[in-house]
Amino acid sequence: MSSGIFKVREDITVLKLGGRLLEDDDFISEVADAVFDRRRQGRKTVLAHGGGTAITLLAERLGIESRFVNGIRVTDEKTIEMLLMQLAGVENKRLVSKLCSLGVDAVGIGGVDGCCLRAKKMAPVGGVEVGMVGEPVKFEPGLIMALLKSDFTPVFYGLGVSERDEVLNINADQSAMALAIGIGAGQLIFCSDVDGVLDADDNVISTVGGLLFEHGLGDGSIGGSMKVKIEAGLQFFNKTKAYAWIVGKKGAIQILKGEREAIVGTKVGES
Repeated sequence: MSSGIFKVREDITVLKLGGRLLEDDDFISEVADAVFDRRRQGRKTVLAHGGGTAITLLAERLGIESRFVNGIRVTDEKTIEMLLMQLAGVENKRLVSKLCSLGVDAVGIGGVDGCCLRAKKMAPVGGVEVGMVGEPVKFEPGLIMALLKSDFTPVFYGLGVSERDEVLNINADQSAMALAIGIGAGQLIFCSDVDGVLDADDNVISTVGGLLFEHGLGDGSIGGSMKVKIEAGLQFFNKTKAYAWIVGKKGAIQILKGEREAIVGTKVGES
């Protein structure tokens, strides 16, 4: 993936929130407090989010079959319309509204706005066509950077645009990674309801690099959404030489607050 900015800005952090966390009002309140404090200190925050569970529930209500291939949602035109309704509409605006009510000047924005997230259609997965699913190609930073310069907090959802100006469904972790590289973020945080990458005894692994990741793929201990997060984190590190983090709620707040010791979570990148 190419990018317009390669200089890393230590004052910018991208926090990607898993879909389930969007319903946790207490946690969103903690995030808002941390983002507000960061702004007073001259530090910038961009929030990114998915919405997988809510989208699947909406699909059931609309009678649209949800099909997945290796964790990738098979996407046709009806699915894109549903994503525009639920992800760009309900989930994004609900989060923006919550943040604004808590004193954060939040602005909802997606990869289709200003065509900032360019993508290419994904090749068949295991011989199966996945439809209107995209992979990030380039992120244009101008729109996000203009919002940050004006002290707004962008809240980003990951639909992208193809070279034919088609709206494409992009994995939320991959789109957050593309965004973070594009704006030269100093940190990328993936936050979900799991405290980090876990070993066979369910203990949090402190650091994951390329070799440990390959080993985990080989023995089957790393898969699913965690595989995507680690891949995105390593791609971010390789491009920026800045670390990504995979954390739960506690770890996310620790990092946003600038704590450097005893962070609960997994750092992604080579030591």
